[in-house]
Amino acid sequence: ALAGALLVGWRRARLFRREAPTLGGYARGVGVEWVLRRPHLVVLTVAMAGMPQVLVQEPAWATVWTGVCAIAFLAAGLASGLPLLIAARIARPVPEALGARVAAMARGMGVGMRGAWIVPWPVANALALIYTRQIVFTERLLEVLDDDEVDSVTAHELGHVGEPWPAKTGRAVVVVLITLLLLGAPVLFTLGLEAGLAAFLVLLVTALLVRKLARRMEERADSVAGEHAVDPLVYARALEKIYEANLVPAVTGVRHQAHPDLWDRMVTAG
Repeated sequence: ALAGALLVGWRRARLFRREAPTLGGYARGVGVEWVLRRPHLVVLTVAMAGMPQVLVQEPAWATVWTGVCAIAFLAAGLASGLPLLIAARIARPVPEALGARVAAMARGMGVGMRGAWIVPWPVANALALIYTRQIVFTERLLEVLDDDEVDSVTAHELGHVGEPWPAKTGRAVVVVLITLLLLGAPVLFTLGLEAGLAAFLVLLVTALLVRKLARRMEERADSVAGEHAVDPLVYARALEKIYEANLVPAVTGVRHQAHPDLWDRMVTAG
């Protein structure tokens, strides 16, 4: 299924993007995204596959396996896979000039920063790793934006890094709850389908609440970017270029998404 989605995504990119990527380049970008943003799902899959169905038959193994996998899952979910990309020399530090601008803006906003990195992901994007206090830029983002626009996006990401601790705690709650899926097989086998559905319902409701929190934090970060950009219109122009480069419509009609539509974000920016 993943291979089929990869081929369809590559074909779509070749049809609609101005610069058609090679299959190898596109696959590499997808791999970078998974390592950077979704390593915990890989850990979860491996953990569920290795969990015995009946805990009482193998209590020692189940206890050790659950503990190790839970720690690995939490580390991957909260810290992302950036350390792996750095170790593989796929992620690299930002150029000295950009690093100096990021550091100066962080000091001006009163936000502690540990580093800023560039990754070869063929999507114009920037990410804030709020628990490790780092920012990641994609190569494509730095290609389509000028320095002032990059600085305005940096202000947005620093707004995430500087989120209040209740918001960061709320985001972490859903990651902690997802670790309960490690016990999915033994719960279903021992307690039955009803218990499994009840646990899934609790997880689903929590995820929806955290999604609402994420939307509020995106709106907050947009406000921060508008305040700290050279000109609020610079941030609006940066958003427009990002959405255009990524082929995202100005209005999607999707109500429950973390980011507001481009139209709403540009109106908010003035």
